[in-house]
Amino acid sequence: MAIFINNYTWQQSNKKVTIDVPFTTTSKDKMSIICTSNYLKVSKPPYIFEAVLAQPVEHDATVVKLTDEGINIELVKLTEKRWSDLRQNLTKEELVVEREKALEFVARLEAEAAEKRGEERLNRERLSVKEQMRVDEAGRKSREAAQQQEKNRALAEVFRVTSPPRRRRRPSEVTVFSVSELTESEENCGQDTELGLPEEQTLREQEPVTVSSSACSTPSKGAAAVSAVHAARSATPAAAAPVRTAGTIRCAFTPRQFPSAARESRSEEEQEWLRKQADKYRRDGALDEADLRPHEKDPRWLKERGDAFYQHGNYLAAINAYSHAIHAASNAPELYSNRAACHLRLNNFHKTLEDSSSALDLLTPAVEANRVSRLRCHVRRGTALLRLGACSEALAEYEMALSLDPNNEKLVQDVKTVRRLAEGYDSDPDELSALD
Repeated sequence: MAIFINNYTWQQSNKKVTIDVPFTTTSKDKMSIICTSNYLKVSKPPYIFEAVLAQPVEHDATVVKLTDEGINIELVKLTEKRWSDLRQNLTKEELVVEREKALEFVARLEAEAAEKRGEERLNRERLSVKEQMRVDEAGRKSREAAQQQEKNRALAEVFRVTSPPRRRRRPSEVTVFSVSELTESEENCGQDTELGLPEEQTLREQEPVTVSSSACSTPSKGAAAVSAVHAARSATPAAAAPVRTAGTIRCAFTPRQFPSAARESRSEEEQEWLRKQADKYRRDGALDEADLRPHEKDPRWLKERGDAFYQHGNYLAAINAYSHAIHAASNAPELYSNRAACHLRLNNFHKTLEDSSSALDLLTPAVEANRVSRLRCHVRRGTALLRLGACSEALAEYEMALSLDPNNEKLVQDVKTVRRLAEGYDSDPDELSALD
């Protein structure tokens, strides 16, 4: 039970108000203080001091001190004037209204403070991330620079080891062509042109001679050699090689069933082996389009073979037969429905869903003639969904099937079993009996 304290004392000046509230304990444990512009509450269970102030104060400038006698509260006035009394004379209902307003104000202040703290935390995190990115980028650049420096050092070492030493040419040495060799080049120019070699290549292939400073001492000889080079280049027309015409080479290969070459094959033995393999495939149901006879490509004949394989439990052969029939007649819903039944027997639940949905798409419009076929498709889809763990979707499929045949006792029992599984009760999916 709360105990309200009324034996307080207060003093005032033009700017401040001081309140002394006697509390039996000065411990901070479980102490709560609420102060707004015109409401003040100090509580420490079971003691409560509450006051609706006569004049407004600055709530954020309130100072509370714990003393040996109790609690000292210092309030700062908004207007510098004397108060006639500390509290307002309010009824109980008015006091409740003021208390609720104060609590709403404090809650709003706390929300704003929490939002501000959140923004500051986000800003600190952003700054931290940017700083970390800057440090990582600096480290990456430093590593790349070190790697590039090491690479340059290794390349320089390789070139230093593998490059042969260069011999410096003396200024007195010049490389030119001899006049006699130029003359021979002019004489053989026609032969090189006939062979398709360009003139410049012929000139470049001549061996250069090195003339020392003594040989170049006479300017007329050097000038004559250079003039001979220019004369040879200008006198002989450039002979370009003719452009070859484009062509296409066609290669044909004999089709082979075996990896060996045709020259190494035994045709009669190979054909006998292929015939025996085709007969074996027909017996086992693994039909191949290339091995089918003309009457065996009939969708009705393929459907009958698939039904026979299904009755004997050879579901893979039945799937093969139905697939060839679908390839020949892709708009027959019974082929998709029968192949879905085979996939369901082999636990190929995704294939079951795919073929059952294809059959339902073809069984339109929904009439009495295809009601049984649609019922079987819904049952197979529901069973596949149940095996895949989608109990709610499986229940919807079974309920759809039951709506097509409400008097089917097996379906009624199956719907109850699936509903128990969908609701989380222990039940055995193998108890489903509506499968054909």
